Amino acid sequence: AGGSARLRLEADGFLGGDVRLQLPAGEVRFSELDEEISSWQYRDGQLELQLQREGIRGHARLAVNDNDRLDARVFLPGARLLELTGRQPITADAQFDVTDISLIGAMIPEVSQVRGRIGFHLELGGSLAQPSLHARANLEQGSFTIPRLGLSIQPFTLTGRSENDGVFRFTALARSGDGELNITGSARLNSAQDWSAEVAVEGQNFEVAKIPEARLRVSPRLKAEVAPNRISITGDLHVPYARISPKDVSSAVQVSNDVVIVGGEQAPPQRWQISTDIRLTLDDEHVHFIGYGFEGRLGGSLQLNESPGQLTRASGEIRVNEGRYRAYGQRLDVRNGRLVYAGGPITNPGLDFQAVRVVNDVTAGLKVGGTLQAPQISLFSIPAMGQTGALAYLVLGRPMETTSSEDGATVAKAALALGLSGGDRIARLLGDRFGLDELRVESSNGGDQASLVIGRYLSPKLYVSYGVGLVESINTFSLRYQINSKWQLKAESGEAQGADLLYTIER
Repeated sequence: AGGSARLRLEADGFLGGDVRLQLPAGEVRFSELDEEISSWQYRDGQLELQLQREGIRGHARLAVNDNDRLDARVFLPGARLLELTGRQPITADAQFDVTDISLIGAMIPEVSQVRGRIGFHLELGGSLAQPSLHARANLEQGSFTIPRLGLSIQPFTLTGRSENDGVFRFTALARSGDGELNITGSARLNSAQDWSAEVAVEGQNFEVAKIPEARLRVSPRLKAEVAPNRISITGDLHVPYARISPKDVSSAVQVSNDVVIVGGEQAPPQRWQISTDIRLTLDDEHVHFIGYGFEGRLGGSLQLNESPGQLTRASGEIRVNEGRYRAYGQRLDVRNGRLVYAGGPITNPGLDFQAVRVVNDVTAGLKVGGTLQAPQISLFSIPAMGQTGALAYLVLGRPMETTSSEDGATVAKAALALGLSGGDRIARLLGDRFGLDELRVESSNGGDQASLVIGRYLSPKLYVSYGVGLVESINTFSLRYQINSKWQLKAESGEAQGADLLYTIER
């Protein structure tokens, strides 16, 4: 850095002259998301101060690139350097133009490839004690990407202005996919602790996700009121198109309900108190869900309400306008499918579903009721038949009388896997049907394991059984031999191997 100063004191006490400071070329370094180091360079800068009888004039300039610059001027009419007061009039303006705004992307973790041109113009009037401020800001040719959602927002423009009333008004336009979003709002900046903002968002077919797991467009009409530590959002959110295909995590090991994590990281305190009252509607023709064996077209609407510290609550219903469900290699058609919300938590809707299979003149199906966390499943058929017969048609596509013992085991396994009440009773009925001494569903003491057990006496003293795990792929072979009235030999081979010699005492 360098500079010079020339000052003179005249006979009447006036201090005049000029001061110049020169800033050499330099750069500002910052780290991006991929931990690569980028830099924001400037070529040179200059500051000039002139002390004249008409007043004090100042000029500051910073050159960044060929088209990027900061230029500011100030004039204090009639001012004397050592005699400034709050009543001193001031006239000032500043112009800041930047074409390289990659530094913004480095400060926002979810955003990358930020491009555009920012122009900022500031005019200052009034006095030093009571200045009046006029500001204008523009973002032109803006664009950025959100890699996690597969989005490219282009173009993105922003225009804002501030007048004497202390309110900053702004408008923005963004395009994503084939849709666009219009944002208007205002902000009153009284102080760091006393400020407020109002924002209105309207759009059509704006793409908010474009990844294999989700393709989603929205048409919002929302209003938000923002104040320190508080956000309130109201309005409508329509989904004209969605294709949701979540990854199947059904085989993932879940944490037991009685697990207590000691010394784990505590969730950070919530800084914002968020309240919402939003009407969500789904297009009846173009909203699809594919996953967990289900494929269907959804529709309906929900009223979503959220209060600080409370779970999101919902009223309304989500309908399955057309759906199919695959189970045991069969495709079941979903009829009258609904998720019903009656003001409770959004995570636990009521269920009202029918899944059917039509074989010739027989319709067999499942009715699902209850709630998502406690579903209730029952069988039905047209014409009416017992649960065993209905389940055979549902799983095998033929009556129970024409099936083999292996088919019977498949039906029994389906009874438990589908969560049917009386699944063990169905298994016993099937055992009688195929001449087995035992066909039952056996659960562990904790209820987290279950097996289908097939058993038969090979002789009055020798009993063998084979168990097939219904939750985990564990097969167990057991043998029991009655030596006499008091001694019994028992052996088992499966996840572990072992043998026991048992002695019985009767009292």
